[in-house]
Amino acid sequence: MRKIFVQLLLILSGITYAQQKDTTDEYTLRRAEDSYEYRTQNSSDPWGNKRVFYGGNFGLAFGNFTNIMLNPRVSVYEPVSKTILGGGIMYQYINNFGNRFNIGGVNLLAHKLIYNTLYFGIESEMLHIWNRNIGFWSYPFMIGGGFFSVFSGGFYSFGLFYPIYQGANPIYPNTVILRFNIGF
Repeated sequence: MRKIFVQLLLILSGITYAQQKDTTDEYTLRRAEDSYEYRTQNSSDPWGNKRVFYGGNFGLAFGNFTNIMLNPRVSVYEPVSKTILGGGIMYQYINNFGNRFNIGGVNLLAHKLIYNTLYFGIESEMLHIWNRNIGFWSYPFMIGGGFFSVFSGGFYSFGLFYPIYQGANPIYPNTVILRFNIGF
């Protein structure tokens, strides 16, 4: 009786085992597809493997109103979350009908790609404005968005930003500010 019970148990165990679906391969494949290496190597990422960009803004205007601006930036692109984080320094010289000002400071940015080439972003600056007589600080915080385009070895972007906070000493008008960036 014991021998029949053991044989019956082995037969039923074999049938039960044979009917089970083997999910090991699907699980292993699913884990491989979710891995960071797989996503970064097999994504339709427009920037390929490049993750650090150097660039910034440059502006010139001459005449009764003279404006010279230099704003180098370093940005880091993270492909999985599609986020761009960056920072830079800024210097700007303004001569407005003989009133001369210098502006210098630092800026930080965080942009999130939301659809292919569109982005939403925030930018914050800490700027010191001075001339021969006065000096003061301004802390603009801007929110906006725009689009970017990738070319061989770099990118350029256009954005519209609005200063939602500037502290006690605003330097930007309460209007939309156009930003053009280029990076390599």
